[in-house]
Amino acid sequence: MNGQKLGKLAGELKRRHVFRVAVVYAAVAFVVVQVADIAFPALGMPDWTLALVIVLAALGFPIALVLAWAYDLTPEGVRRSEPPPTAGDWQQIQDVLSAALELPSGERPAFVARASAGKPELRREVQSLLDAHARPGVLDRPAAELAAPLVRPASDSFPARGRTIGRYHILEKLGSGGMGVVYKARDLRLERIVALKFLPPHLSADERAKERFLVEAQAAAALDHPNICTIHEIGETDDGHLFLAMPFYGGETLKRRLAQGALPPEQAIDIAIQVAQGLARAHDRGIVHRDIKPANLVVTGEGIVKIVDFGVAKLADVSLTNPGMTPGTVAYMSPEQARGDEVDGRTDLWSLGVVLYEMLSGERPFRGVHDGVLLHTIQTSEPQPITALRPGIATALEQVVDRALAKDREERYPTARDLVQALEAVRNPETERLPAPEPAPAPSASTVSAPSLDSGETSSGGVLPEGERRQATIVASTLAGYDALVESLVPEEVERIVIKVRAEAAEVAARHGGALNHFAGEEMVLLFGIPTTHEDDGIRATRAALELHARVRALSEEIEGENCPELRLHTGVDMGRVVAHAQPSENGQHTYRIAGSAAQIAVRLASQAGTD
Repeated sequence: MNGQKLGKLAGELKRRHVFRVAVVYAAVAFVVVQVADIAFPALGMPDWTLALVIVLAALGFPIALVLAWAYDLTPEGVRRSEPPPTAGDWQQIQDVLSAALELPSGERPAFVARASAGKPELRREVQSLLDAHARPGVLDRPAAELAAPLVRPASDSFPARGRTIGRYHILEKLGSGGMGVVYKARDLRLERIVALKFLPPHLSADERAKERFLVEAQAAAALDHPNICTIHEIGETDDGHLFLAMPFYGGETLKRRLAQGALPPEQAIDIAIQVAQGLARAHDRGIVHRDIKPANLVVTGEGIVKIVDFGVAKLADVSLTNPGMTPGTVAYMSPEQARGDEVDGRTDLWSLGVVLYEMLSGERPFRGVHDGVLLHTIQTSEPQPITALRPGIATALEQVVDRALAKDREERYPTARDLVQALEAVRNPETERLPAPEPAPAPSASTVSAPSLDSGETSSGGVLPEGERRQATIVASTLAGYDALVESLVPEEVERIVIKVRAEAAEVAARHGGALNHFAGEEMVLLFGIPTTHEDDGIRATRAALELHARVRALSEEIEGENCPELRLHTGVDMGRVVAHAQPSENGQHTYRIAGSAAQIAVRLASQAGTD
């Protein structure tokens, strides 16, 4: 038995290269002592120094053997050679690694130990990869180091609350991201609230990049469409930082809305149609957005979708080495973008397909533990069917999403207009199949006024905060001559006239059984059918629009002697089924966030209408 134990111990010592370490160490120690015996006397060093070298060499011998046993060290100081992992081993390593990365960091060691029980090589490989994942590597460090001197000075020089830049007075910071910082500001000349986006310093410092940005931004500014964010001005601060002045929309980004979960199918379709319509206009002008994602889609209080960051995303030339890139950006890339190929409008349609998938299912179609895995997944994997995540989605709608997400761009919709037509074809039958609203509970005298027998008036006691489907008529008007008004009069006079126009709009809306739902600068929206519905809401809305036009003409004639330019209205009216969400306003009354095509069509009609 003792012989077997000794044999087993000798085998283990040999496997761990302890014998080899002992021989090499003894040889090296002997050479060191011999050299010291010759050199030290010649250098005049005392005799005890040679004795010290001999003692240290002797003490180091057992230490070397212990280290060889504990760490399997070879004499060259590297780990003993092992056969390289096979394809099957790598697959197992990847499976365990992916599962471990899904867990909190504190739970990973125990999971890896269980998953690799009896397989020390597997455990060692997975643990080394986890360690590498946890620390910044050589590829991560240069980007941060190179960007730091550029980004930090600009962030320090970005405007703070209360600062005035040109004609803009900074009110508050709205947010920041990889493409810059956005502030809410007041335009002191035109007396309106705007959003100012300051671009990163590396774009402002590079003259060639600045020139390209200006060309792209000017092209984006020429895109006159209700679903594309308007660019008021391309400006530059005294210290050379570029910025964009844009309208301030009082809504929210689609990203924020999706944080609460998936959207109703009809709302998701409506948003996708609006985005596709905006993209159609951009593609007609030869502009590809290249960064369509929920964070770049703003939904206003009236349910109008605005595409933002035109030109900026194209200038950025997104690549795998771009600093600041996150999976949230990569997740919406098309396969051709992921490969670095040339892109066209169909790239935007892929990204919109990803957004539509997320709106319907509440999840992104492609996911990965890091950007590299995600890019590989986008190019090689098919997403899970939407109906598996959300049963009840119409087959026709699922087919539209599948075609938008075709890996080969030739198999996608040729143009954004083709996608709009496909979604409209889904929406119309879907609308017909929508269940009728449940009868409202019996009204009480405390919540509902008695209906007017001669007007056909009905009411449900208001719209619930979580939203309610209603038939409504939308009147959208734009005040022509507003910019000239601001330019020709002092701010106090402009404010006085705007207050008069607002009061006229509110009075006219109320007189015809509607309400002034939105008024900002030159834009106003009148709402009929919410919260109180009349059988003749369409007629009431039309009469209100005509009366409002007449009142604005009269007001313009009244103030002509004050060097005021002529004021007229552009108006669009549309009726349809909408989803209304009640929102308290500053004066305690309710306004409503509207989702549905009626508001969108009314705004578009107003943009195309002439004045009277």
